[in-house]
Amino acid sequence: MKLLSMMLLATIFLTACSGIPQEARNYYEEGVSLVETGHYSLAIEAYTDAIEVAPSYADAYASRAFAMRALGMVDAMEADIERAFELDPQNARANVMLGILAHDEGDCEVAISYYNLAIASKSDYANAFNNRALCYESLGNLEQAETDYLQALELDPDSTLIQRNFEIFQDSQDS
Repeated sequence: MKLLSMMLLATIFLTACSGIPQEARNYYEEGVSLVETGHYSLAIEAYTDAIEVAPSYADAYASRAFAMRALGMVDAMEADIERAFELDPQNARANVMLGILAHDEGDCEVAISYYNLAIASKSDYANAFNNRALCYESLGNLEQAETDYLQALELDPDSTLIQRNFEIFQDSQDS
């Protein structure tokens, strides 16, 4: 009972410290789950609900931008990334989004700089390591790519995306 009370207090404290209401967090998590299953339109709706409850929720803007990118909603995506940075200039998710965009444009060096900023802001961000590994692989820095893939897997061993990317990397090394 004492442990349960301590856990409840910790949850209340973390929610109060972050300033994000639990209702907004619930919508956000729903959006994350929907993105993972490829339901981007529904994810956008869930992130929008989170933003309506908590207009200062920078991660919700950055994550909604990711879903918008998948649907080709470039102008709206850029506006959300900009808003995420206005709310939190060191937002890790927004930096990852900028890294993805730079990588899409073929500029891995710029992408790596954004992933580095994301990792500096959130050192346990597995997707930042995974994406940086993809860039290092493209640049031929295979040792650093492998290091980043392994770090990403250590941080999120259940991610099928990271597992798949690492398997493809390993297969290319065996060829």
